[in-house]
Order: sequence, then structure tokens, then C-alpha cells
Amino acid sequence: MFVTIYDIAQYLGVTEHNGEEYARVRLPMLGGCNGCGATLACYNMYPTYSGYVKCLDCVVSGFASVEEAIEHMFPTKPKTVVVTRHKALVEYLKEIGLADDTCQVIEHATPKDVKGKVVVGVLPLRLAALAVEVIEVPMDIPAELRGVELNIEQVREFAGQPVTYKVEVKL
Repeated sequence: MFVTIYDIAQYLGVTEHNGEEYARVRLPMLGGCNGCGATLACYNMYPTYSGYVKCLDCVVSGFASVEEAIEHMFPTKPKTVVVTRHKALVEYLKEIGLADDTCQVIEHATPKDVKGKVVVGVLPLRLAALAVEVIEVPMDIPAELRGVELNIEQVREFAGQPVTYKVEVKL
């Protein structure tokens, strides 16, 4: 038997079955079958791999477990790691939304640190190829300030638009 939206809602902690609670956990409470057009409520609404919901008569590719449904319906985005030794740059990255307090900040990256993650910083190509993507904030720093620890105002002044790279290895 396949799991319903109701089953998933219960698993996610919904105790009051109302539209507000379902919206809180990003689930539909009412809908229509993608197969036959029948009106559905959470208790007879089956999510499918295609992203549509179906009734019991139409569902053929539903989820066998709540965990499987959640993994498919709410994929986790890759973790972000910031690679820099500059505190003001970390502050700036938070200001512009490229980092937050949950991001790991490291000074030197290893393959384990970056594999499968979004990296904000500058990496050697061999490490960049392991990351999902690498985001660089190009800095146009005057020669007399190179090697000097910049403050947040200077970072704002010299920072360019972020650039995203996806490095692919071809042998």
C-alpha cells in the first residue's frame, strides 16, 4: 500500500488537520487526482514520483514509506562551506545571502571538506571539481592593500558580483 499525504503530515508532527498546519509543513490538504480528476483530501491523496497526487485507483508509482516520500518530496540542498581566512569577508557573505550562521567556515579545504557541497571561496581546480559548485566573490583590491586584513567597509568597496563555477573533469 502507498502512503498518503495524511500519513506524511502525521509523521511531520501535524496534529491539527487544517490548512494552516498543512501549509506549515508544505503539504497540500486538498487537491485533484492527476489521473482521473477526482477531488482529493489528505487521507486519500497519494503523492507520486512524478510530483503529482493521485487517487488510489490511479496511483501506480506511489511511495512505500513515509521516509521515502519525504526524501523525494523535500530534497535537501547541498550544504554550503565557506573557505576563507578573512572574517570581514564572512560577514559580507552573510550580508549578501551567500552564507549564514549554519555554514561551516574553514581556512584551508581538503577533498572531504568540499565534496558534494556548495563552496564559497577560491579553490584549486582539483578541489573545485569535487564541489557541486564554487562561488567566488572577485575582489578588486589595490596593490597597496594586498596582504592586509580588510575591514567590512573595504570588502564592500572592493567586492565584485559573485560568480558561480561548475568544474568538470575530462580525461
